[in-house]
Parts: sequence; structure tokens; C-alpha cells
Amino acid sequence: MIEPRTIELMNLELDGTATDAQREELRRHLAASPVAASHFEELGRVVRSLEARPLVEPPPQLHPRIMAAVDGAVRSPAPEAGLAGWMQGLFAPRRRRVLGTFAMGLATGVFLLAAVQFGRSGSWEASRGIDPAALSGTMSSPTPPPDAAIVLDAAADGLDGSINLYTEHGVTVIDARLDAPHPVDWTLGFGGDLAVSRIEAPGGAAVFGAREGEVHGRQTGAGTYRIVLSGRAEPVESVVLKVVRDGGVLVERTASPVRQ
Repeated sequence: MIEPRTIELMNLELDGTATDAQREELRRHLAASPVAASHFEELGRVVRSLEARPLVEPPPQLHPRIMAAVDGAVRSPAPEAGLAGWMQGLFAPRRRRVLGTFAMGLATGVFLLAAVQFGRSGSWEASRGIDPAALSGTMSSPTPPPDAAIVLDAAADGLDGSINLYTEHGVTVIDARLDAPHPVDWTLGFGGDLAVSRIEAPGGAAVFGAREGEVHGRQTGAGTYRIVLSGRAEPVESVVLKVVRDGGVLVERTASPVRQ
């Protein structure tokens, strides 16, 4: 078991607030306890890994949802500034302290999980069938509803895929998946003075081009990409998708993005 004083010194060192005397005291504690030394080394790796990644801004709807849930629940009397102060402290720029505390909690949670599982016969075998994705969550915006999608007909010359459209913070986002066994040309027309802000193509052999009011590309095989449109105060009202092969129109559909 790691002494409380050792844990306190670890936090001070990870936060970058330890004095020279406290660092020397921590060095003696770690030298006397291989378990604590190993624990501190692992915490350091976690903190360095977290510091190498940028802080993620919470989505704008997160705070209203939390406050709505709190207002609708039965709460015991508490100081008025309690929750607000906690929220401000959570997102305040005290990066090192947040990282140190998070790392300590993360490592402690892993240790407790191992301890509990060790005492339960067959628990490791049973846990192998659990899909981690089923336990995960996200702070990102919800998936666009189906009525904001264009589903391509697989019977149309073997073409398969879907186009999902939604607007967020005044910009229109197009998430596309396309599987074309033969080379096809496609065009997304949105009209007006919109411009392509960026195109992300994580997979697929696609060539892109853009001009005012539309973006076009040539696709072969399977691919996914995201197109972000901006440049207008009001989001786009509709998007027209046209897929052409050898001069013949395979698909021509219209969809209206869903507001988020």
C-alpha cells in the first residue's frame, strides 16, 4: 500500500509545484518503496501522454444539458456557487493539476480493477467477450437523423454508399461513403456563395475539385470523405448529388441538411 504522504508528494511533483525539499522527500519515499516507484513512473508516462494532446473543448450543448438535468432532479440544499464553481474549476486553465489528478485517478482505477478481478474466479475469461465499444461514449454531436441522408441504390451499376448532411454552427457538413466498382464522376451542388472550407478523405481513391456552388470528384472503389462548406450566414437549404458513369446518370438525389 502506498502511504498517503507519498501520494501527496507525487501529486505535487506531477503538478510541477513541488519544492526542492518535497522532491528530496519524494525521492526517499520512492527509494524505500519499489511499488510506489513503479506507480509514480507509470503516472509520469500518463501525464506526459496527456500533455502531448490538446485539450478538447466540450460541445456547446453539454453545459445546458447538465444544467437541465440538475434542475429537473431532486437536490439537497447546497451553496449556490457550488456547482458553478466546480464547473469553472473543471475547465479553468490549471492544466497540470487536472492532468496529475486525472492520471492518479486513472492509475488507481486500473489498480482497483485488477484487484477486484484477481479475487473473482473466471472473471478474466468472462470479460473477454465484452466489446469495449459498447462501454464507450462521446462528447461529439449526435449522428445526423436518417432523413438527412441520401442512400445510394446498390442495384445502380453496383454503386453503393450514403451521403449524410447536417449543419452545425452555421456550416454545412457532408459525410460521404461511396463504393463504386467502376470509375464514376460525382457532383454535389449546393448553389449560392458557399465555398468548400476543407475536404477530409481518410480512405478511397478519389480526386476532388471545387468551384462556386459545387464540389465534384472521381471515385474508384470504396472510400469515405467529409466535406465542410462555409461562407454564408445562413446554412445551405439543400444539396443535390449526381453520379455519372460514361455520360449516363446513375443517381440524382436531393436532400436537406438537418440543423443541430
